[in-house]
Amino acid sequence: MERIKKAAMPIISLGVGLVLVFQAAVTFRLLCPPARFGWPQLVCEPAGWPFVHYPMYSLPHYPGETLNQYSVYGLLPNGREVMIQPQDLGLTVFQFPAVVEALLTEDRALIKTYVTAYHARVNRQLSGLRLENKAMVLGKDGWQDGKTEIIKQVEVD
Repeated sequence: MERIKKAAMPIISLGVGLVLVFQAAVTFRLLCPPARFGWPQLVCEPAGWPFVHYPMYSLPHYPGETLNQYSVYGLLPNGREVMIQPQDLGLTVFQFPAVVEALLTEDRALIKTYVTAYHARVNRQLSGLRLENKAMVLGKDGWQDGKTEIIKQVEVD
C-alpha cells in the first residue's frame, strides 16, 4: 500500500500542477490573445469553462443605474402573442442570449432557425418575433420597475 502511495503522489501532483497552469493560462488569456495580434486562439470562451467562463466578482451597481431585462415574444398568425422561454427552443438560459442577439442584429437566417425550432417543439406556427426590454432601475430602496419598450419586431415567412 505504501508503495502505491509513493507511485501515485507524483502523478497526482503533476495532474494538479497541470490544472493550475491551464487555469492561469486561460485566466490571463494566454491561449486566446486578441485577434489583432495574429496569434492562434487556442482556447477561448466558452471552451475555457470551468476555468473562467463566469465572472468571479460582480461589478457594483449605483443608484439610477438601469438593468436591461430582455423578453422574447412570439407573434402568432391570429394576432395573439406568447412569451418564448429557452426550453421552447431547446436552449438553456445560458444559450438564450443568442436569440436576443439574433433579434438585435436582425440575423434572419438564425431567427428562422429559432422559429423552426419553436414550431417543432411547441407545434405552433409563428409569424414573427418581438424583443422587449423591461428595464429595472436601482433606487435608494432597491430595484424598481422601469420603462418597458419594444426594441425590435421581426416578421418571418
